[in-house]
Amino acid sequence: MKEVYHQSFPTMLIIIAIASGIASYEFFSNYGDSNSLVHLLLANLFLLVAIVCLKPLVEWRRIEIDDECIIISKRFFSPIVINISDSLYQVVMHNEDIRSFRFRCGEYYTQVSPAIYQNGNSLSMKLKDHIRKHKLCIEVVE
Repeated sequence: MKEVYHQSFPTMLIIIAIASGIASYEFFSNYGDSNSLVHLLLANLFLLVAIVCLKPLVEWRRIEIDDECIIISKRFFSPIVINISDSLYQVVMHNEDIRSFRFRCGEYYTQVSPAIYQNGNSLSMKLKDHIRKHKLCIEVVE
């Protein structure tokens, strides 16, 4: 049975991206009227902020886990199918809390951070159960 986990997207990033887009438009309009370099610099700064805030939405990760494999899909890229037992090599922890699981599959290195997914605790428990079930020896990094 496959379990699917979608990336959560904080509403604050959406609000910041929209506000930055509006500010960028306003400063570009003011630059057109006044030819002030300050308006141009501020417009570019707010445009950069909007792009950075929208990056997770454009990238949009989705994870499917079954008993042996994890499939990591991004919106504009082909999915990566990884055998969990063969590829999981490291767990990153902070104060007894799992921050991420790191996978190595051929030339691909990827990291799955349960905190950024909807039902991230369930994702973390599923991977922990897999480690226990298959008695994997994994490096733990703080």
